[in-house]
This record gives sequence, C-alpha cells and structure tokens, in this order.
Amino acid sequence: MIIDYGIILEEKILYCSNDNKFTAFETVIFIEKMIIRINPKYTWRVNSIHLKSSQIGDEYMVINHIVAEDNQNLFYCVINDFKPGSRKIFHMLEEFFDKVNDYYPNIDLLKQASEMPPFTDLIESITDDLWNKYKDGLKEEPTQETPTCITNRLLYCGISFHGLALISHLYEKTLLNYLDKEINEENIDLYNSGLSAHLATIVMNTEIRTKMSIKEIHLYDLEEEACKKIIFFGHINGFFIDFFASGEYNKIKRVFKQVKNRLSKEKILYKKFIGYLQPYKYLQKYFEEIGDEFENL
Repeated sequence: MIIDYGIILEEKILYCSNDNKFTAFETVIFIEKMIIRINPKYTWRVNSIHLKSSQIGDEYMVINHIVAEDNQNLFYCVINDFKPGSRKIFHMLEEFFDKVNDYYPNIDLLKQASEMPPFTDLIESITDDLWNKYKDGLKEEPTQETPTCITNRLLYCGISFHGLALISHLYEKTLLNYLDKEINEENIDLYNSGLSAHLATIVMNTEIRTKMSIKEIHLYDLEEEACKKIIFFGHINGFFIDFFASGEYNKIKRVFKQVKNRLSKEKILYKKFIGYLQPYKYLQKYFEEIGDEFENL
C-alpha cells in the first residue's frame, strides 16, 4: 500500500508527493469551483472523492477542507486504494494538517514556503513519519458508522454528455438560500443550470485529465452536520447521471442504482448524440419517479 499526499490552496497545488497523482488532485480544484458558485456562504466542506479506472481500479481521496482567512480554500489530501470509512485515514490526515500547520500557521507563510526547495523536503519528512506510524492500522477493516441522519432528501438529478448538460431537475429549492436569492422560477432555473454545468464539467475534466471516472463526491454542510451530502455519478455509454442527495449513504445509493438501471434500458442513450436536446426531454419522467421514491425512504 502506497499513500500519496497533496496540499492545495485555491487553484494551486502546493505539494504533490507523486507526479502521477497531480491530475487526481486537480479534481479537487474543479469541485472547489462548483462550491464557490453554488455555496458562496462557504458552509460546505469536501470530505472524500471516489475515482475509478479500468487500469487502476478504485481509488479514494480523503480530504481535510479548511476555509481560511479571506475565504481561501485549503485542502490537505491523501489518496490510495484503501477501503472507504477507514477512521485511521482520517486520523492520519488530521495529523498531517497539524504537523504542517505547526511550521506554517497561516496561509501567507504556507504559500511563501511552498515556493522554496526546503518545503518539499520538510513535507516528505512529515509524511514518512506518518506512514511509519499508521501503516499497520491502515490495513484494518473500516469502521461501520451508525447512521445519524433521519431525513433523506433528493437535491438534484441530471444527465450530461461530454460536459454538456442535457436535462436536469432541482428538487431542493431551498438550496437558493445559500445565495440569499429569492426562490422564484428565474432564480431556480439559474441555480439549476449553474449546478448542472459545473457537475458536467467535473465529469469531463476528470476523465480528460486523470483518465479516470469520478464515482462519488462526499460533502459536509456546517449548517446540517448530521446529514452528509453525496453526489453519485453513473456512466451509461458516454452519458453521465448526476445524482445529488443528502442523508443516509446506503439508502441513497440504493435509489441511485435503481435509477441508473432503469435509465440503462433507454435506447436513446445508446444512439449517437448529434447535438439536439429535444429527443432526451422525455427522460424527465424519471425525475418525477425519483422524487416519489425518496418520499418513501
């Protein structure tokens, strides 16, 4: 087992332990841009990302997301094929941040230091110590967390193709509260189109840059700490399903799989896309069905 580490400040990767993982860490930057656009109150924190490829298999990136002074987004990341839910990984990540923060207790110091050669040597020394401390525990089975969220909510669902959002539906209109916008049809459409465009961009950029597919993004909301926000991505012949919900992971994933299985039977998703959106509009019916299913969770 080899763990790779990254430190990201805004749109710049300050440290990457393995050049082969540089593009994977870039995925965090794409997600950050989405959060800035749809959650400018900065109450969302990226918690983990699930990536997958036919060559590498499953990889999980665990993230300590800090919003520092002047609302600057700082990310400490580790990536590996470890099983999700490993508490040891999160403990190691917290210690990674603490040790670096002891040397560079503010953003300016960290940014300045990252441009000097000794920075890389120091971080490598820290990560070597962390590896020696945690390597045995990382092989343990992950802890099964007891669900704490009693409410499952579907927030959004959409379908995209090569970065182009085809159809989408915003279920949770109160997401507009993050923008301090009035909940009316115009603002709902703007928020919905912005979210769908960002998700489609994340999918496309991840595939192009990393040669991997993004499967899941896990977010925490400081205003709703008991309920994790999860974005699932499903791939069907070049089309992607974006499924954004809040609540208990296993229940949400079960509904997502059901939706993906039904959509995978639609012949239009196996025909060549020629640039027209109208032929896909009838798939909106699935969005209505999804809403009904969530009411029974």
